[in-house]
Amino acid sequence: MRTTLRKTSAWIPVTYGNTYSNNLTGQQFTADIDNNNHSCTLSIDLSINLNKRNQNQNCVNDANELAENHEQLKSLHIHDQQVTKGIRKLDKNNTINDWILEIILGSKGPYSYSASLDIENDITKITIK
Repeated sequence: MRTTLRKTSAWIPVTYGNTYSNNLTGQQFTADIDNNNHSCTLSIDLSINLNKRNQNQNCVNDANELAENHEQLKSLHIHDQQVTKGIRKLDKNNTINDWILEIILGSKGPYSYSASLDIENDITKITIK
């Protein structure tokens, strides 16, 4: 069952390798629940960061660097009350044992990770396993 958590953009701080970026924005936040496997795939589209007129903006550089170093992704935070509330509701209604994070970066490809979630106030902290 696929659920839209938020269509519009929200700020996404990301940690990968030895780098931290607070310049990225995500949109099209969705959750796809697999009740048979007790898993949920959270999908975040970061392509908006690549579609800038000024290709020298920090978000463009950071999105390209993340795509190049995607295997080093450590964590990301979702600073959005609507998304966090939606995730809480999903987790309350279902016994989700496995979380999968999918990041979409335009033509650079989608990337999937096994993850763990921690919700604090209105922030969802996603850590890559």
